[in-house]
Amino acid sequence: MRTKFLTGEKISFASIFAILLICSSVKAQMVSYSVVQNDPHDLKKLEVYFSPFYAEIFSPSITLGYGIGANYQLNNKIDLMLFFNKPYAVGTDEAYRTNKVFIPTHNNLETPMHKTYFLEAGGALELSDNDKQKNVKIVLSSSSSYSRYIMVPGTVRKINKLRGGVFNYNSIISTDLLGDDFKLQAKDEKGGTVTFTTYDLLQPDGSETFPYDGLLDWAVNMNVTSFYAGLSRESITKMIVKPEDYRKNKSKQFNSNFYADVMFAPLITMGDIKFHGKTYDVTNGDENSFRKNNFGWRVGYEFNFLNKVAYGAKMELGVRPGLKSKGFFFNLVYRFPIIRFMEDKG
Repeated sequence: MRTKFLTGEKISFASIFAILLICSSVKAQMVSYSVVQNDPHDLKKLEVYFSPFYAEIFSPSITLGYGIGANYQLNNKIDLMLFFNKPYAVGTDEAYRTNKVFIPTHNNLETPMHKTYFLEAGGALELSDNDKQKNVKIVLSSSSSYSRYIMVPGTVRKINKLRGGVFNYNSIISTDLLGDDFKLQAKDEKGGTVTFTTYDLLQPDGSETFPYDGLLDWAVNMNVTSFYAGLSRESITKMIVKPEDYRKNKSKQFNSNFYADVMFAPLITMGDIKFHGKTYDVTNGDENSFRKNNFGWRVGYEFNFLNKVAYGAKMELGVRPGLKSKGFFFNLVYRFPIIRFMEDKG
């Protein structure tokens, strides 16, 4: 058995008076405990998880959906991962709902469009793996304004990794991204330059073709395949103690990971506008056409609790390859495991 001083920590700083009031009620106590586990190498080798909530703000669209993924430790040096997400329904896929569902399709507007999705596969190579001895905070009890904890000497695992992989995503881009007073230039089947505006199509000879009343935007499908590479810094703590006079064990079982990637997309496909039986190329390279950006970046932070509940979350922001100057994104994912097995002691 070991003994540690019990200390107090203020969580809510509503006022100086509240701080003084709460602190005045805290008394140092002696808490004895025994260590049940202190092993950050005791992990599951395979984890398959479900993400019931996926939210993303992306320059072309806002999406709410769900996903499924897996993490697998191939050996002590290599990790593999797979992740796929899609919208809950048409109503939570803003770009598809606006440009494919709300805009009528019975007036000879035949542009093919597909629903939003995101698929990623990747891996990480361990560069260094070190155990550091430090005090681990074990919370004994807590409320909305106050927590009781002890600091216990424990082991924290720090891992640096080289990351890499590939992802593919689909979205719909529209002239709404070009502003209200846009003029989108495209090439017709004979190589002539046409101009799409809010309500009409200007032919090379200057004549107008009116689509129908109420058209807000012209839109095309965009599909992007990109490679990425980067670095990550992972921290793992798995500490369980049995405090005296407490019925249940107390623990800190936590895995966090910060990463940064650069991206290069060799394949960016933007569809044609198909209208009145004719096809128009909107990526002809003119300044007023849909222009491509092959490069991007992202930073992310993810965490997982390693106890029986074992839920986790991930946040990312950056710029994706795709439509030039319109690649900013931010997403948030909540997840929990549905399969976890094969302990790894590496």
